[in-house]
Amino acid sequence: MSSDVQGRALAVLNRVAQAHWPDRLKLRQPFEKLIYTGSRASFRAAAQRAGKVAKLPRPVDPDALFDLSLSDEQQMLVEMLEAFASEVLRPLAHDADEQAVLPAALLNQAHELGLTHYAVSEAQGGMAGERTTLSNALIAEALGKGDLSLAAALLLGQCGAASALVAGLCR
Repeated sequence: MSSDVQGRALAVLNRVAQAHWPDRLKLRQPFEKLIYTGSRASFRAAAQRAGKVAKLPRPVDPDALFDLSLSDEQQMLVEMLEAFASEVLRPLAHDADEQAVLPAALLNQAHELGLTHYAVSEAQGGMAGERTTLSNALIAEALGKGDLSLAAALLLGQCGAASALVAGLCR
């Protein structure tokens, strides 16, 4: 990985670390965990692409049951989005339902949270390491704990267009 790319990545991480919205939403700790895990994985992936780190295969145990536990990244994502759902979506749900309007401030918060980036893989400039049905379901479930209609609106509005673009790019 060139120093120019590293410099840009560190500049982005520095800017993200100075953001005030995680403190306003009381999501600083899970947000920092997510950023740490994501940046660590990104730098490892970049080093592997450069051939500097050998990727070791996962050990296979034929007698073991398959593992249903979430990865650390998935667990942090769920915790962060559940907190967002309970602290932001739930209080807005009644008024949004009554007025049949999705608040613009909520769209801005979802954008600041980076919700759109989870629909786009890292290879295409997003945050999703590996785009899986499980991760998409975890995001929808976590947001649905705040309010299902607002969660659906955010997922359709924020991730629908990104998913369509990614699907078109992957052909």
